[in-house]
Amino acid sequence: MPKVEMNLTDYLRVIRKRKRIIALSFILVFASTIYYTGKQAPVYNTTCKVKIEQRKSVAEILTELITWSPGDQMASQANIITSYEVIKNAVIKLGYIEPNMAEEEEMPIVKAYQGQISTEQIEMTNIISITATSSDPEQAAKLVNTVAEVYKETHFENKKKEASNVREFVEGQLDSYALQLRQSEEELQRFREANPLVVERISTNASPAQVNPRITSLEQEIVKAELELISLKSKYTDIHPKVISLRRKIAKSKQDLSMAIAELSAQQKDLSSKEIRLVQLKRNVSMGQDVYMMFRTKHEEARILEAEKAEDVAIIEKAMVPAAPIKPNKKLNMIIGIFSGLLIGLIMAFVSESLDTTIGRIDDIEELLKVPVLGIIPYTGLEKRKEGLLGLFKKEDKTSDVPDLHKSLVALFDPTSVAGEAYKSLRTNLDLTGLKKVGNAIVITSSAPQEGKTQTLCNLGISMAQAGQKVIIIGSDFRKPMIYKLFGLKRSPGLSEVLIGKAHWQKAINTATDILLGGL
Repeated sequence: MPKVEMNLTDYLRVIRKRKRIIALSFILVFASTIYYTGKQAPVYNTTCKVKIEQRKSVAEILTELITWSPGDQMASQANIITSYEVIKNAVIKLGYIEPNMAEEEEMPIVKAYQGQISTEQIEMTNIISITATSSDPEQAAKLVNTVAEVYKETHFENKKKEASNVREFVEGQLDSYALQLRQSEEELQRFREANPLVVERISTNASPAQVNPRITSLEQEIVKAELELISLKSKYTDIHPKVISLRRKIAKSKQDLSMAIAELSAQQKDLSSKEIRLVQLKRNVSMGQDVYMMFRTKHEEARILEAEKAEDVAIIEKAMVPAAPIKPNKKLNMIIGIFSGLLIGLIMAFVSESLDTTIGRIDDIEELLKVPVLGIIPYTGLEKRKEGLLGLFKKEDKTSDVPDLHKSLVALFDPTSVAGEAYKSLRTNLDLTGLKKVGNAIVITSSAPQEGKTQTLCNLGISMAQAGQKVIIIGSDFRKPMIYKLFGLKRSPGLSEVLIGKAHWQKAINTATDILLGGL
C-alpha cells in the first residue's frame, strides 16, 4: 500500500471503519471498571483533633538555662499517638482484646488496628489530627476517639510521674546539700574560735579570692554544671554518656579552681596559711548557701507542678461517624473507565488499521494496480455481510439463496436510486474508455464469493440494454449459479452443457420473450 500522510479526514475514516472495535473495547473496559468498583469493599475514615500545650519541660524546672533539644516536639507527639502502647491500651479499652492476652496473640491484632491510625500536624499550629480508616464507619469513629482519650490520659499520667520523680530527686539532693552547708558552717565557726586574730584581720580586708575574676568564674561554672547534672539525672541514669561527660567537666572545673587558688596563694605571699584557710572556709559556706537556696526554690516549684491538675492535651474536635465512604470513588472510577475505554478503543482501531493489508481506498487501488477505477457500486443488500464467529451458530436459511428482485435488479426496478445511477455511471465510463475498440466482451470477477459479481453483471447488462445496446449475459458460476433465478429462467441448458457438447449455444440463449414467459 502506498504510504501517504494522514489528515483529519483519514483519522475520521479510520474511526468510522473501526467503530465496532472501538465500541467493543469501550464496553469491555467500562464493564470491567464497573465490576471492579462493585467488588471493592467501602472504606471510611474520620478525624479527631487534639491540641497540645507546650509547657516547660522537666529540665526547665531545675534550671533556667535554655537547652537545645533535638527533634520536633510536635512530630514526636504524633509518633507517640500511633505507638504500640497507646494503640494497645485503646484496643483493650474498647474490649477488642483481653488485658492478660499472650503477646504473640495480641500483637497481630494491635498491629492491625495500629495500621488504621495515622496522624498529621496541622501546619503552623500545635494541633494534631488523628485519622482512623476502616470498612466499618462506627468502628472508625470509636477507635479514633478512644485513641485520643488514651493518649490524653497517658500524657497526663507521664507528666505527673515525671513531676513526682523530680520532687523526690530534689528532696534527696536538698538534704544532702543542707548537711554539707551545716558542716561547712561548723568548720568555719571552729576555725574562727581557734584563730580570733586571723578573723579580725581578714574581716577588715577583702579576700583576694573574692576579687579574683577567674576564681569567681570557675565557681559560677561549677554551680551551673552541678545544676545541669541534677537535671540530666532526672531523665537519664548514671551511666548515660551525657551524665558521664558532665561529671568529667565538673571534675575538670574543680581541678582548675584548685589550681587557680593555688596560684593566687603563691602570689599573695603576705597572707599566712591560716588566712588562706579562712578564705577557703568562707567560700565553701557561701557556695553551699547558694546551692541550698537554689534547691529550696526548685523543691517548691516541683511540689507546685506535682499538685497541678492542668492538662497539656485537650481534645478540641471529636470524630463523627462518616456518612459516605472515601473508597471506592465511583464517579472518578466511572470517568476513568470511560476515558480509558475510549483511549484503548482508539489505540486498537489504529493498530488494526496499521496491520490491515487490504485495499480500502480508490487511491490505493489505482496506485497498486496502475489502472483507473471506472465506478463505485454502493451496497444494496444482496451481498451477505460477514458475521464472524456468531454466524457459525446460526441455522442456514434454505430460502436465502433466492434474492429479492427489487433489491438485486436496481437498474430495472429503481433506476433513479443511488445504486441505479452508479450502474449507469459505470456503463458510461466503459463507453468513454474505448474498450469497444479492443473487444466487446467484459468479464466480471472477484477474489471471493458473495461479493456482488452476479448483481453487477446483471445490472450492468440491463443498463447497457436500456441505452440501446445489444447485450448477452453469460453466467459462468458453476459452483452456485444465480442468474437464472434472477430472471426466472430454467437452469438448463446452460454454459456447462454447451462446453461438454450436450447442447448448441443458440439453444442455451434466452431472449426477452423467455424472460417474460418465465418457466412456461
